[in-house]
Amino acid sequence: MRGVWQTTGTLSAVIGVLWTSAAAAYPVNSTLAINSTQSSLKVEASSFPFSDSDTHNLTGTINAQFDFRDSGSFPANGGLTFTSGAIAPNADYNLTLGFPPVLGVNIDPSGLVGTLSTPLPPGVMTRTGASGVVYQFDASQYLLTINQGTIVVTGSADQTTDLSQEPVTGSAMHGTLGTMTFTTLGTSGPYTQLSAAMDFPIDITQSTETDSGMTVDLHLTGAVRATSTFWVALSGIAGDFNQDGMVSAADLPIFKAHNGMASGATAATGDADANGRVDGNDFLVWQRNQGTRPPSSGVTAVPEPASVVIAAVALGGVLCWKQRRGRESFATGGSPR
Repeated sequence: MRGVWQTTGTLSAVIGVLWTSAAAAYPVNSTLAINSTQSSLKVEASSFPFSDSDTHNLTGTINAQFDFRDSGSFPANGGLTFTSGAIAPNADYNLTLGFPPVLGVNIDPSGLVGTLSTPLPPGVMTRTGASGVVYQFDASQYLLTINQGTIVVTGSADQTTDLSQEPVTGSAMHGTLGTMTFTTLGTSGPYTQLSAAMDFPIDITQSTETDSGMTVDLHLTGAVRATSTFWVALSGIAGDFNQDGMVSAADLPIFKAHNGMASGATAATGDADANGRVDGNDFLVWQRNQGTRPPSSGVTAVPEPASVVIAAVALGGVLCWKQRRGRESFATGGSPR
């Protein structure tokens, strides 16, 4: 039930405001740890009529941002954005084309490290009809860039490529689908602890030409399986104006900047009670919830009820005083203030 502010100065009206609850969902950042036993990258090199391949397991982490939007639960479409990370094979590759050193080359990619990014954020994931909470995403939305390491070619051609200067980069074909599965592990206050399990497909082709004019096609295929655990308030938290998943002093400047906004306000502009305005009600909601944070950030600290009520009564007294002064001025022929 939404509390409505009354300028009568009664304690019941103040308490009604204190328990107002309205908020907006917020994006959550989480680091996915790669499961090295279930993740691998195959590098295949070919130059007509020869080809060779080598496969190694992958290790590392991927930084992702999940956005469940304003559904209060798991929406039909959510946001999935990869921001950075470090994906690396657990060994160097060794490929041979033809019969080096005279009629062929050795290709040795070593020290490879890549990252996932989202060229046009946010990425989109769509919930499937499978049991549980399973989303699919089109892997073509994301870019794999291998920008660390070297590729050394020896034999009938000699060349070294520094991937920090000439990275191997690409996206899977449109329609190449990956999955993200969420499992609820528990709850604490407004927060839900989720486990995320990702299956990301890799399928990239790139051609390169050696200094001797030999064209080599590189085909990278594989899968990244990674997991993370994080806390999120699926319905948001009233007073979390900067939408970082907690209520703190960092939210107050947003309220101050928009205080007095008479219409069109949102949670991101300081409206904590969803009435489209920014006023004293919203300050009280922020004050009540200040210190609310996910369990992973430490012990949740909520202001003592007595201090909250005292602050609310003080604010209510100020508003009542203004109203009485206005009535007195009007009775003596002045203008209400």
